[in-house]
Amino acid sequence: MKKLLLLLLFIPLVSFGQDISLYNDLKAGMKKSEAKKILRKYASEYSFFKTSENTFWKTDKDFLYFEKNKLKRVAFYLRGTRHTSLENKKSAEHIKNLEIFFREKLNYSLVYKKESWNVPVKLSSVPFKLSIKMLSPDNTKNIYMGIISRGDITMSSPVFLIRANKSE
Repeated sequence: MKKLLLLLLFIPLVSFGQDISLYNDLKAGMKKSEAKKILRKYASEYSFFKTSENTFWKTDKDFLYFEKNKLKRVAFYLRGTRHTSLENKKSAEHIKNLEIFFREKLNYSLVYKKESWNVPVKLSSVPFKLSIKMLSPDNTKNIYMGIISRGDITMSSPVFLIRANKSE
């Protein structure tokens, strides 16, 4: 009986992270081959995350991040900004609206917001130096959002990423 009880207590620890949906069927901890297969199969559905009438965020295979062949996080970029940038003021507007969307429509709570949230960070410091961190209502996911610069200090791109809420 003690062995059964220990086994029942151990199972949730082993499976933690396996059932956390980062975005639709893309789950934290899933194998790289599985994640890419899902993304290919549902490319048109998974490509866009709509936050307002005219604002769409995209992801693709290059924005899936893996550690040890397991899906760690899914990143999104504003449609039309994958290889181009916007003026910093416009990027900041998109991030401000994205924060409002997650807070008001999806009930995410604010964990932190840097005072200089509207200042771009260098691309090399992504993901955890992004300016805003939010937590899902069920405490399973973190959203990181911010503005990245690819070099030109007057131009930037808004981005956000989703990862399982584990200790970092």
